[in-house]
Amino acid sequence: MKKIAFIHGRPYGHPTHAEYARSVHAIFLHEDKYLRWQDLPKASKIKRYTSWFLNAFLFPQRKEYDIFLTECIRIPQLIMKKFGLINKKQKLVALMGDESLYFLSIKKYPYLTQLIMRAFLNSCDLLICTSAFQAELARSLVTNKNVLIQETYNGLRIQDYLKISLPKFNNQKILFLGNIEASWRAWYKGIDLLLTAFESYALKNQNAELHIIGSVTDEVKSELENSIIEKSVLNRINFKGNYSNLRDILHEYDLVVHPSRGEAWGVTVHMALACGVPAIVSKFTGTKEIISKINNELIVGLSKGEIINKLSWYFSLSKEEKKELSIKCRKAALTYTDSSAIASFQKALNATIS
Repeated sequence: MKKIAFIHGRPYGHPTHAEYARSVHAIFLHEDKYLRWQDLPKASKIKRYTSWFLNAFLFPQRKEYDIFLTECIRIPQLIMKKFGLINKKQKLVALMGDESLYFLSIKKYPYLTQLIMRAFLNSCDLLICTSAFQAELARSLVTNKNVLIQETYNGLRIQDYLKISLPKFNNQKILFLGNIEASWRAWYKGIDLLLTAFESYALKNQNAELHIIGSVTDEVKSELENSIIEKSVLNRINFKGNYSNLRDILHEYDLVVHPSRGEAWGVTVHMALACGVPAIVSKFTGTKEIISKINNELIVGLSKGEIINKLSWYFSLSKEEKKELSIKCRKAALTYTDSSAIASFQKALNATIS
């Protein structure tokens, strides 16, 4: 059996990514094991750079690992590769399942950061991309022809969804799902677009409501509320906070909207679809590959006007048409299972070993 190190950020890896790593019996290691900085406020550049080099040169038992599996881009492993701390028999593999590829493609990062990130991608032996959308981005960014790019996907435990009631479609309750603890995440998740679109739509549709489920800081909440010009609309925007079990409440909603700027997959969107709740997503969202099998009308560009038009189109459908769409959503979503996703990941990982 190959010995694999899984290098992730703090406090822990994304639950789905961690499940993949556990499936291949990987050893979990924080990127900043030595000189911690990731979850500390206002870590200086000097501290961050020093931590990168310390964790590269002091990587525990580095010669024993066959594969260094990183959760997205991890600079200590780039340093290890460049300084010969990872030998030719050892493989550097990145599991790409975050916003970094999209942000890199639109040059959102500072120039030096872009250079470092591109250097990492071109130093990998394999990139495992958690959607067709991610794989397409990777192919456009990687110039080293020796880097293998494999496409996979995320899955759900279907037994958790089979007995959930489908929505009744008796109202116009729109749902946004996502944690937005910082302004950049609000932009990344596209909630700014959703709010401006909802404001215009709500002024003409008095029964429309927008509920936001997830962790939102007071600062971000204030920014979002201040973006609404017609303050009367705020009465129909409800910040609900976190829920311990989303599956229990999703059937209460008519529609999920997720106009993200670079969502690698979109687990919450996938969950909503599995519960039979249709979702409008941007074309820069990984789960568009599921939605494209349902109805391409549910995929939008990043414009307020398109979102408003799609809201009008969706809520003009009859209850019977929405129910038919709901059944299609559940059927399509549940073909992406957790077991098949793990098998797909393992197959992709084996590609670089062989």
